Amino acid sequence: KSEIEEFLNYLSDKKKPEFNKLMSLLFIFINSDLNNVKKFRHEGDGIFALKSYQVRFYGFFLPDNKTIFLCCSASIKKDNKNNKKIKLIIEKCKKIKSFVLKEGLNEKR
Repeated sequence: KSEIEEFLNYLSDKKKPEFNKLMSLLFIFINSDLNNVKKFRHEGDGIFALKSYQVRFYGFFLPDNKTIFLCCSASIKKDNKNNKKIKLIIEKCKKIKSFVLKEGLNEKR
């Protein structure tokens, strides 16, 4: 299982209201423009945070297809003291983005 899949399973099992809010937000995200900086924010270097209350998904758009958003990591933000964790997540996303841009996506990996 991927980190994102495990995180979604956790939310679905343990935090159903948050999971439902997130699914609603993802539907809006897929079907509208992305100008709401409260819900969708550029974190730098092409990494974006999709936010639903305390839940955050971090990822980036594929350069050749701006309709595909690759989620790299997710977390629950409990307070503003998580800045170190968020910085580590963003760095992880940058590494994944760099790898994907260099190697491309290959379903056999």
